[in-house]
Amino acid sequence: MEIKTYTDKKVLIIARSQKLLGYLQAIIGTINPSDREESELVVQLAHAEQDVDALAFDIVIGYDSAYAASVASQQVEQAEPSKKPVVISLVITYSIEHFEVVIPTDFGDLDRKNALLISIFQSRAVLANHGDQDVERVVAEFAEHLRDPDLAFDWEPELIPSDLLEFYDNAQKSQTQPQSQLEARQISALKRKHDGPPVGSPKRLRRSQSVAQTPAELDSTVRELIDPDPAKEQVMLTRAAWGALTQKNTELESQLRDKDELEAITRKQITRMSKQIKSHESTANVIQKQHMAALSERAGFEKERNQAVEQEQAVRARLAERDATILALQARLEQAASKDSVLAGLDEKSKQLSAAREEIRLLEKKLKSKESDFDFARGQYQDERQHVNDTMQENKELREQVAQLKQQFSESLVKIQQINADSSQKDLQRLVVEAQTLAKDRERELERTCEELRSLKNGRRETRGTSVPRSPRMGVMTPRNGRGGLSTLGASAGATPGSRGTSPSHVVETPAPPPPPPLFAASSAANGRFNHLRDRL
Repeated sequence: MEIKTYTDKKVLIIARSQKLLGYLQAIIGTINPSDREESELVVQLAHAEQDVDALAFDIVIGYDSAYAASVASQQVEQAEPSKKPVVISLVITYSIEHFEVVIPTDFGDLDRKNALLISIFQSRAVLANHGDQDVERVVAEFAEHLRDPDLAFDWEPELIPSDLLEFYDNAQKSQTQPQSQLEARQISALKRKHDGPPVGSPKRLRRSQSVAQTPAELDSTVRELIDPDPAKEQVMLTRAAWGALTQKNTELESQLRDKDELEAITRKQITRMSKQIKSHESTANVIQKQHMAALSERAGFEKERNQAVEQEQAVRARLAERDATILALQARLEQAASKDSVLAGLDEKSKQLSAAREEIRLLEKKLKSKESDFDFARGQYQDERQHVNDTMQENKELREQVAQLKQQFSESLVKIQQINADSSQKDLQRLVVEAQTLAKDRERELERTCEELRSLKNGRRETRGTSVPRSPRMGVMTPRNGRGGLSTLGASAGATPGSRGTSPSHVVETPAPPPPPPLFAASSAANGRFNHLRDRL
């Protein structure tokens, strides 16, 4: 595995058994730790039935034929072309897996097995002359192509010869050839070849009935010799032979019973072992998942550990440099302290220098404190300024909202006034209608009252000074002078000097309605049809 050629590739290897996964894990474990540190290649091993997200990897390697029926293969086939990873299928040349790739899918199970047997049987001669390929060279070519894709890369897999794919032609030829040779021999053995068309039967038909054949009667002794009955056969044995046969039969029966018991025990053992194997396989799968997770976690831990070791080495190197500097300074100090005359002033100067440095350090500390205070004050000022800007912006927005609300309030007030005016107008219209209705009712009531008065007037006797009867039409049709209009009741609203002061009169403030027809008035005065109505009133 060319692990150094990759930087950040993710590889998924799918195999059909846990044993193969163990072998592959052992092979991957032989990689040097230094190579692991230099590369960020991630290799994950998975079982064919394990549910793995194959689209999260850059390269998917099908180690055997179990990849075709795996979950990862279905995910790759159903994925979009842009998201599909690079798929590499490994197949042994001229093996069952190699032949299964080229066998048509419409073959049944029996046809597929026959085709595999025929192809493998016919490939023996090819395998004898087939040379081994340089596997390492092929792997290096694929690794180089995956690291740096080349459009000119064209890999030609090992093709199966066409004569090995003729599954049934050779077998059918080998079967049909002897039959055709036999037919040719039979034809050549004939005196006359059937070259011409077939001729009808040359013999005449039998007209007489055939003689019935009756089997000959055989003696019972002869019949027993020809067709003996096994149930009637008798065998003569000695007592010793009979005992030996009985003992042998007993031993065989006991062995048969032991064999049946052993078979039952074996079946139970096989059933129990199969359950244990399934349990172990499920446990192994769980352990495998946990182991893979632990391996990935261990790889991350090793990476962090290596980084920590590198940091520790760098810190140790810096500490060593500082220790060397301290030793050099101490040596210089001892050398300077060994001198008496010249170094006395130097010692004082060094003390002054130390005091000056201490003062400088204190001043720098105060300066840092002042700078921090200044930065804090500046930050507070900026925060207050930002707060003031936010407040001004908020006030501006509130003013806009107040203006908008005022406009909405004025519009709402106009609408309310309009609604009130409409409602007032409707109330006034309703009052007018009610007043008109009331006036009409009053007019109808007045007309009814006038009618009653008129009927009463027409129904009673006239009391005049003369005995000449007055025509009933004169009081209705002829207006009287000085009475102020038509008299429908026999008297005007205001009494005149010519009227009788003793005559009863009804004063009506409203104008009198038009008089009824004269025929009705005459008839009502002539007959008493409405007297009962008048009595009720």
